Amino acid sequence: MKRCWLIALFVAVCLLAASSGWYLLPRPLLLEGVTFSSTIRDRHGALLRFTTASDQRYRMRIGMHEVPEDLVEAVMKQEDRGYWKHIGVNPLSLLRAMGELLIGGPRSGASTLTMQVARLRYHLNTRTIPGKLWQILYALRIERHYDKAQILEAYFNLAPYGRNIEGIGAASLIYFGKRPKELSRQEILALAVLPQSPTKRTPVHGGDPESLLRARQRLNRLTWNDPLADLPLHYHRIEELPFFAPHSVQAALGHKQGNFPLTLDLSTQGITQRELQQYLRDRSSAGVNNAAALLVDSESMEVLASVGSGGFWNRLIAGQNDGTRQFRSPGSTLKPFVYGMAVEHGLINPSSLMFDTPVRFGDYLPENIDGAYDGPIPARLALVRSRNLPAVTLAARLGPDALYRFLVAAEVRGLKANNPYGLSAVLGTVDISMQDLVRLYAALVNNGRLKPLRTFLDDPKTEGVQILSPEASFITLDMLTTSEAAIRLPSAPSVNLPYKTGTSTGFHDAWCCGVIGRYVLVVWLGNFNGRANPSFTGRTAAVPLFLRIASRLAADKKIIAIPLSPVPKANLLQINVCSVSGCIAGPNCPHLKKEWVIPGVSPITRCHLHDAGGLENWDSEAARFFENVGLPRKASLSNPLNSELRILALPKVISWYRTQRSAERVIALRAQAGNQVKQLFWFANRSFLGSAERGQAFYWSPAPGAYTIAVTDDQGGAASVQIMVEPDR
Repeated sequence: MKRCWLIALFVAVCLLAASSGWYLLPRPLLLEGVTFSSTIRDRHGALLRFTTASDQRYRMRIGMHEVPEDLVEAVMKQEDRGYWKHIGVNPLSLLRAMGELLIGGPRSGASTLTMQVARLRYHLNTRTIPGKLWQILYALRIERHYDKAQILEAYFNLAPYGRNIEGIGAASLIYFGKRPKELSRQEILALAVLPQSPTKRTPVHGGDPESLLRARQRLNRLTWNDPLADLPLHYHRIEELPFFAPHSVQAALGHKQGNFPLTLDLSTQGITQRELQQYLRDRSSAGVNNAAALLVDSESMEVLASVGSGGFWNRLIAGQNDGTRQFRSPGSTLKPFVYGMAVEHGLINPSSLMFDTPVRFGDYLPENIDGAYDGPIPARLALVRSRNLPAVTLAARLGPDALYRFLVAAEVRGLKANNPYGLSAVLGTVDISMQDLVRLYAALVNNGRLKPLRTFLDDPKTEGVQILSPEASFITLDMLTTSEAAIRLPSAPSVNLPYKTGTSTGFHDAWCCGVIGRYVLVVWLGNFNGRANPSFTGRTAAVPLFLRIASRLAADKKIIAIPLSPVPKANLLQINVCSVSGCIAGPNCPHLKKEWVIPGVSPITRCHLHDAGGLENWDSEAARFFENVGLPRKASLSNPLNSELRILALPKVISWYRTQRSAERVIALRAQAGNQVKQLFWFANRSFLGSAERGQAFYWSPAPGAYTIAVTDDQGGAASVQIMVEPDR
C-alpha cells in the first residue's frame, strides 16, 4: 500500500511539474519582428507596386478576417485535421511517424500547423532529431501563449508558396492578382496544397504544374468534390507584377511602409504618361527626349497624375530622377503672381497701360527674350505676351523683395537666404519645383488660398493660408485667358484656358502651367543634366504637350473646361471702359469693352478723350492707333492721351528720290516732353527703334511702307502718329 502511495505521489509531482512547466514556458515571438512587403494602390484600389520585405521576400501582412472560410477548411483538410483539438503537437501522429522512421517505410507528415509555424518563424532544421525536438518545444510554447486564431493567422502570413513568396496575401496577389477574399475555389485549392511542396508544385517558376494539378484534385475530392474546382488555372509570374507611377511610389515609400493608397488615379496616370511619351517620340528629332507632368485637383489638392520623366528605366535621360521634384528655373511662370500682387495693391488693373521699353534698374538691365520691345501695352497683353520689362517694373514698384517674400510665405522650397535674386526672380533666376508651381497655380483657382499637395489618400485636408485676395486671384486668372494668346480644348472650343508659359534663360527649361476647370496641369521639358536646346520654349514645346495631355484627359476622363466666374460676394465689379483710352467709359466713347476691377482698390479714371473737343486736342491718326491696339491708360502715371508728350514736325508722307544717297534718307524723330522727362523711347509698328534723351533727335532710316510711329517717355507718357514712306521717285 505504501508503495502505491509513493507511486501516486511521484505521478502527482510529475504532473504538477509538467503543468507548472507548461505555465512557465516563456512567450515566444510570433509575427513580431517579421518584416512585410509594402502594397501601394491607387485611389480606387488598383495595385501600383508590391515590394519585397527587407529580407527580399514577398510577404503581405493580413488578418484572419481577410482569409476566406473555404481556404481555412481546405488547409485543415490538407495539413492538420485535428488543429482545433491538440495542444501544438499530435502525439499519435508523432508515434506513427517515429514507427515509420524505425521500420524504414514511407514517411508521413507529423507536423501540426503550430509546428509548421514554429519551423517557419524560427528557421528550424527539422530533418534532424534535435531540430525536431526544438520544433516541438516551440510549438508547445506558441500554443501556451497564443490562441488558435492567432496561430492560424501566423501560418497564413508565413507559409511558403514557391520561390521567395511567403504568406497567402502575397501568393494570391502574385499568382492571381487578387486579395484572398476574392479567390475562387480552384484558386483556393491550388494555394492550399502549395506549401506542402512549394518548390516542386510552384506553377510558373520552374516547378511541376502537373504535380500541383494532381494535388489540387486530391484535395478537392476530400473537401467539396466540386467539378468546377478542377478547371485549369492561369498563374501570373513575379515579373508581371505592376510597376506603375514609379517616381511617386518611390517617394511615398520614403515616408511610409505597409499597405496604403495614394491619391493617384491609375487611369489618369496612364493617359498622362502615354501622351507624354508619345509626344517625346514625335519630337525626338529635335532633341526633345525628356519631360515631366503633374495634374492636381485643386478642390482636394490631391495629385491625380505624376510623371517624373520620359522613361524611368531610360539611363540616357537619367530617367529615375523625378522632374516634379527637381528645382529648375521657372522662366516666366512666376509673372502672374507679380501681376496678382500689383492688382491686390491697387497698382494696376487689367487695362492699365504699361511700358515695354528698355529700363535700367541700378546695375540690372533686363531684356526681352526676343530682343524687341512693344512700347506702350495694356497689362493684359504684357502678361500674356510675357514681356519682361513690364513685369520687372511691377516687381520694382512692389518692392525688390516682394516676390521673394511672397515665395517664402508660400513655403516654396529651395530658396536661398536673404534674396540674392533681386528683381531678376520674376524672370526665373529663382529655382522652383513643379510641385511648388502647381501649388501656386492651384492657389489662384482656390481664391488665393494656398494649400499643401495631398499624395496619400489619408493625408488630412487643411484650410491653407491666404497669399492673394480672392479678387486679385480671379482677375489674374482672367488676364491669363486674354484672347490674343488663348488656347482651347476641342471639347470646349469657346472656353479660353488660363495658362502661362515659361522659358528659362539659355533655353534649358520649357514650361506650361494651366487651369482646366478645377484641375491644374503643369508640364516641363528639358534635360536633367542642364543641356540647352533652342527647342525648349514654352510656346513651341510645352504648350503642345499641355494641350495633348489636357485634350486626352478631357475626352477620356471627362475633365471639363469651364468659363471663369468670380467667387460669390467678392468685391468685384465689371465696368465698361473705353477701348481707346482704357479709362471708365464716358457718354461719348464709341467703342466699349468690359473689364473687371476691385472697387476702392483698382486705379480707375473717367475717359475725357471723347468729350466735346477732345479729339481736337489729339491727332486723329494717333487716336486710331491707340484704338487699334487697344491701349488703355496706366492710371498711376499720367494719362498718355492728356500728357505733355507730342511728336513734332513729322510729315504724313515722306518721299525719296533715286538720286539721294542712303546717308541722306534719314528721318529725324523729335518729341516735346515735360520737364521731368529724361529719356524717350521710339517705336515703329511695335518694333523698338532706340532711345534718345529729352530734347535730342533720334535718327531713323526707314524702308518704304506704312508706319505707326510711337514714342513713350520715362514718366509714362505716350504719343503716336502714322506716316507713309513712298517708294523712290
